[in-house]
Amino acid sequence: MKLIPNIQRLAHPLKLALGGALLFLIQPVQIRGQAPQVIPASWAYPLGSQDTTKPGFAGKIHQARQNAGLTATIARANAQLAGDLTDPQTGAPYANMVVTTDNPDFKSGFWFGLATNPDGSFAETNSINYSVEGSGFESDLGKFTFGDGYQDYNFPGLPGSTAVDSLIYENAGNLAIEENAFLELRAGTYVFGVTCDDTFELAFHHNDARDIFRVPVAGFGSNRGTTETTVAVQIEADGLYAVRLLHAQFANNPPAELEFYTVDPNDPEARTLVDDRTKANAVRAWRALSTPARPYVQRVSPVPGATGVLPDSSIQVVLANLGSATPVLKVNGAAVTASTATAGGLTTLSYKPSSPFPGGSVVSLEVDYAGAVGSWSFVSKTGVKALMIVGGSATASDSWMASRLASVFGLDVDIKTDSGVTVADAAGTVLIVNSATVNSGNVAPKNFEELAIPILNGEQANIDDFLLGAAGGNQNISEIEIIDDSHPIAAKLALGIYTIFNSGVVNQAHNGSPDQAAVVVAVNPANQAPMIFAVEEGTEIQGLVHPARRVHLGQIG
Repeated sequence: MKLIPNIQRLAHPLKLALGGALLFLIQPVQIRGQAPQVIPASWAYPLGSQDTTKPGFAGKIHQARQNAGLTATIARANAQLAGDLTDPQTGAPYANMVVTTDNPDFKSGFWFGLATNPDGSFAETNSINYSVEGSGFESDLGKFTFGDGYQDYNFPGLPGSTAVDSLIYENAGNLAIEENAFLELRAGTYVFGVTCDDTFELAFHHNDARDIFRVPVAGFGSNRGTTETTVAVQIEADGLYAVRLLHAQFANNPPAELEFYTVDPNDPEARTLVDDRTKANAVRAWRALSTPARPYVQRVSPVPGATGVLPDSSIQVVLANLGSATPVLKVNGAAVTASTATAGGLTTLSYKPSSPFPGGSVVSLEVDYAGAVGSWSFVSKTGVKALMIVGGSATASDSWMASRLASVFGLDVDIKTDSGVTVADAAGTVLIVNSATVNSGNVAPKNFEELAIPILNGEQANIDDFLLGAAGGNQNISEIEIIDDSHPIAAKLALGIYTIFNSGVVNQAHNGSPDQAAVVVAVNPANQAPMIFAVEEGTEIQGLVHPARRVHLGQIG
């Protein structure tokens, strides 16, 4: 295997992973701590500052065509709602299949249900108790059912059309939805619950939870059956708090389900839907304030975790609702003078460095605005490329890995979606990373295993496609056991068990069933399921002589 000298360690990808504390494995999808998540008093708007004419949630929903096969990740949902998710069939953002008020079938009365505004936005004046079956009609799922006096209702705009021709309305999957509100909370501890099928994220923010620097308090970033997740949140002071609930459905794989509620800390079976106006103890939600809302960051460029950024690229921050606030942009810890342009209610800060950043340098950025702080970084271009394949859009874990490959190993990571990537994208690269977030069926037919390029695989369902053994499954783990310390990908760790999640948190990782020619380096100590293994260059498996090393790393997506 030929690698250029300054990235020789890529021959042993686990050296990236196991440096210190198995860092490739401790980027958890489920964001839930053991102690209550503390929301500071400074984040509160005063009680009484809600617009009493606008109860409920300000929502937005987007649904891709029925055969899109979108993966279930938080990053994909955010990209889809922002119009940044590209349809490989058209090269443009996915068209929205939900039924809107300008749809001819809605206007004629052919379609019934809650139509959204033309841009997919809607006002939710009820509590959130949605479901939808494969037929496109609501079912009776979750913790709030018809038998208990709670009728599920369809997601706004669903069932959507199966394709852009709008001939058939039974599309119930490939959706992303957000619900934004200001919750009326008193000082104390609340237990919030979300029941959903597949992905969700519950987040708060100092100013507005639409902010890209919002703080998640709970979430799950993969596909699963209808499941309840609860999280304790400690509110330091009475007030109104900006919150956002995000949900995404895996492919066209209904039923989809979403409920948002509080749980009595003394009785886990006592649940109350948020903004259930029939219940005196329900948390009230308001979709707008009567006083000016604080500003929020809509997007930044370069995006957080970007690699291969041209050293003289401009830095931009786009803010909404800036008002009279004066934002401060910092580059590598120093405040800089940025130009300001305002259009359409958005203010864009722009800064062009006076001299290019050195190639391969980590550039740290910070923007301070109306009491909130957003921090991110990118890595400037080196010219040495790696290819990362992700499901729809890079997750926080994917971005973290890409940033580490860039900052530590000098690689410009080109991120491609599983549906859009081709073998040609690997030309000139020294490493291929197949994320655990991919839809394996989109990657399988592209034969990356035939290329003389090392592969770092995280997706268990592609193990057989890459001719490394048999596909595996998901393992709930908090520890990993090194069983072969002689192999290079053990990164000189001694034999034994290592904790890879802090505070006893358990998360999912992908195991495999490697071919007997593979070298298993690490397993789940609970059941000895192989989590990390390697197939060496020159090894023959099922008629393929592998032209470069392949490593399966039971990666968190």
